[in-house]
Amino acid sequence: MMQGEFPSELKKAVVKPTLKKKDADPDCLKNYRPVSNLPVVSKLLERIVLDQLNSHLQTNNLHCPVQSGYRPNHSCETLLVRMTDDIFREIHADNIVIVVLLDLSAAFDTIDHKRLLKKLENDFGITGSALNWFKSYLKDRSFGVKIDVSISNLLCLLFGVPQGSLLGPILFILYIKQLQKIAEKYGLSIQLYADDSQLYISFHPMRPTELCDITARINNCLSEIKSWMIENFMKLNESKTELLVMGKPLVLKKHNLEVKIQFGDTTITPTICKGDSWKSLGVPLDASLNMERQVNNVKQKCSWDMTNLRTIRRYLDEKVKLMLIKQLIISKLDYCNALYMNLTKTRLRKLKSALNTGVRFIYDITDMNVDLTPYYKKAHILPIEQRIFFKVCLLCFKVVNGVAPVYLQELVTMNSNDPTLRESRLRPADVVQMKLPKISKLKATNRRFSNYAPEAWNSLPSRLRKFDNISIFKGQLKIFLFEHL
Repeated sequence: MMQGEFPSELKKAVVKPTLKKKDADPDCLKNYRPVSNLPVVSKLLERIVLDQLNSHLQTNNLHCPVQSGYRPNHSCETLLVRMTDDIFREIHADNIVIVVLLDLSAAFDTIDHKRLLKKLENDFGITGSALNWFKSYLKDRSFGVKIDVSISNLLCLLFGVPQGSLLGPILFILYIKQLQKIAEKYGLSIQLYADDSQLYISFHPMRPTELCDITARINNCLSEIKSWMIENFMKLNESKTELLVMGKPLVLKKHNLEVKIQFGDTTITPTICKGDSWKSLGVPLDASLNMERQVNNVKQKCSWDMTNLRTIRRYLDEKVKLMLIKQLIISKLDYCNALYMNLTKTRLRKLKSALNTGVRFIYDITDMNVDLTPYYKKAHILPIEQRIFFKVCLLCFKVVNGVAPVYLQELVTMNSNDPTLRESRLRPADVVQMKLPKISKLKATNRRFSNYAPEAWNSLPSRLRKFDNISIFKGQLKIFLFEHL
């Protein structure tokens, strides 16, 4: 590594075509996903470099602040919490929010190596033997396609970051950092998760001229993004780009504005909110962010899994059933569940029903009138409301201790005028309090992280808020919630 060389034998990948869906037509090549396998030693070496690269980027604050993909303490959930908070704020002000979901075609496979190395040097300060190492890492890579026991001749990879690698994803997010600056140039907010891009901007429907200005800015922004993509050998899929229009139901119905944008030669009109459309990072959205589609989607998936589990119930013991419920049901209920803050009881009831069904399955409970609280405690599973509260408090802990994404830290204010205390590991109880915003009568406003989080955090006893170790905090918080069931 000191010589800036990456071993050539570790650059050979074996690609195995895998069907994207089980029921897909195996004779159609588009239905296959190329799964690339690299040598284990290659990944071990990459891990060492990845840790050093992350440290360099973090220390020098070189990461794109709105990029949540492949970054420590960032996730789809933190991105969506920030985005929905912004949208709820605009909806509360009776504004209409325009959201554009961009789709990139084969994003990781078209990166130009020369441009990437130039960006690493000029934009991220990677020079000397470190830059030579990355040059060697990308150069002369090859792959062979393996089907059953047969493998093709090796072919050279002239473009793209190595699939199946540890460094490939982070090199990609560094490559597309410029997208944030382009969006901000036109006054658009942007949130990125790897190659998933969410652009959004708001306007007041009572000012029609504002819509014309907003549309023009979106068109110009998309045009510049497209030009940047072409210049950097990447491709946007105009046909899969989605346009979402959000706001209060009454506001949208009253004004019924015609919104459309121009993307190259393609005119994009608002996408119909149904099926697989209006999905952001796997979460189905809706015009007022009431989470109805997401809740119904989760409930349906859980019901399907429970139907399958019941067919093999007699072969499973209690321990295995508990494991399966955690893996198949609770994992779905917990995905981005911070978005369920202050959700209506009607929708929470659907999620609660799915979890109750899982607990009954574990302990073979057929009586629907049985109090499930003792069984929740026995299984060490928190009920739905407590799971949501737990997740929000966990995000609050990260905000207080300065390890949450900056875009989440911006949403809350600490009860301290001394900024150095925020970075201190040892804080008195009053320092880790959060300032409570004005509580609104509107449910949408109270579902914002910036409103719900301070209330949730301040409701915890000071002994919990004093912890600075996340593992201890999680354990003690869970004990606290079980004690109050």
